[in-house]
Amino acid sequence: ALFASTRPQARGRVHPSIKCIRRGYVVVISRGNAVVMCTDSDAVVEVVLRPAKREWAQVPDEELHGCQQTLLVFVRHGEAAHNLAADAAQQGKTLANEEFADALLTEKGLAQARELQNAPWMKCIDLAVSSPLRRTLMTTALATKLSDVPVIVHEHCREICGLFPCDRRSRVDQLHHLIDANFTFVPKGDDLRGQANERESDEDVVRRGVRFLGFLHAREERRIAVFTHSGFVRRLTRHFGLGGQEGIRLRNGEAMCFTLEAT
Repeated sequence: ALFASTRPQARGRVHPSIKCIRRGYVVVISRGNAVVMCTDSDAVVEVVLRPAKREWAQVPDEELHGCQQTLLVFVRHGEAAHNLAADAAQQGKTLANEEFADALLTEKGLAQARELQNAPWMKCIDLAVSSPLRRTLMTTALATKLSDVPVIVHEHCREICGLFPCDRRSRVDQLHHLIDANFTFVPKGDDLRGQANERESDEDVVRRGVRFLGFLHAREERRIAVFTHSGFVRRLTRHFGLGGQEGIRLRNGEAMCFTLEAT
């Protein structure tokens, strides 16, 4: 209901299809110039997603709030069991193995998550948002262990859904022990999307990804870490013209900073 259109929009104009169905953000993607059009009640905001040009600590709070800018860091989870087992020639067979359902971190992945505690941006964040898959929850829990930053778990930043057991989400009541977090934005019950017999389309991944950006931009926090997945980041950044034809590919435990800025 929040997604209105994916057609390019002229800068500064509001397409007739944009309607504020309820208070909140309606997001429209412009494929050509990486602009997201958001509406909050009657206000229209253009938002651009760009790689960050400055260290977070160099950006004062008053500047962020004054220009409606949000600093985002996308963090890929640490190495998980299916990452370790996957071989280029047998990747499909490995990913289809039920042994890797909602895969857990390996010892190397746990170490990568702990290393994130010392990342410069970790000392600045106001909020951490995690995918609901176990490998991201474990990464988030370890990375934020030494801070008191609040954590939200959100369905929209999960890995591509369907076909592969490693990307199937466990039930919410099976996840609470992994992290002290707000699970309000994760559906209860079985993961129907994760049980699908076909892979989620790139268009659907981008659609929920843009809804997710609207959710982040609407929040009061201005420095947000998003613990997520390679496939999600690649498709979202590619759609916004970042990283070329493949989008930006993050390694396990790697992070990259962006700005989400209202213009």
